[in-house]
Amino acid sequence: SEERCDRRGSHRLSLERYVLDTYHDELLGIKNFIRDCTANYISEILSPPPTVEFVITNSWFTYNEPGGEHRSHAHQNCILSGVFYFTGEGYRDAIDFINYSRFRQIWLPTQNVNHRNEESRSMPCSPGDLYIFPPDLYHAVPPTTSSSTRICMPYNVWIRGIIGEEQNINRAEVNWATELPVYK
Repeated sequence: SEERCDRRGSHRLSLERYVLDTYHDELLGIKNFIRDCTANYISEILSPPPTVEFVITNSWFTYNEPGGEHRSHAHQNCILSGVFYFTGEGYRDAIDFINYSRFRQIWLPTQNVNHRNEESRSMPCSPGDLYIFPPDLYHAVPPTTSSSTRICMPYNVWIRGIIGEEQNINRAEVNWATELPVYK
């Protein structure tokens, strides 16, 4: 509900930080969609060993009113982040992904910009869109030019299980109690 929000500059965040669990019945279809897409991303992109499970640790609503924006930021204490859009008008409600890793001590202009060397990419946000990305990828919401409030639900994912390898002296067992659903 928009009434239970914390104003952060020109956008608002829900006070509830576990909306996928709190609103389980209302969001069941979306939760299943997010679960399936996140599981596919994990399988296809991260390709972890079977000793690792992934858990959505938190999820919340954000509201950007017309003209609202959100400063550049990254997410901490997670291995994946995602955002699902309930509303949006394409590029009028874009999200910008910024590749700060391209910063170099010597700046060399890029003559032929492509998806491998670009410094940032603006992506349209429409109802039903889901973006999953590494949490250290900076992202921002430029001032929206749409005529209505943009509503989305970001979420973060963490791991549970055995990571690393004994022979590489980096094995660690990550275990914590939770009632949150596991995504393999």
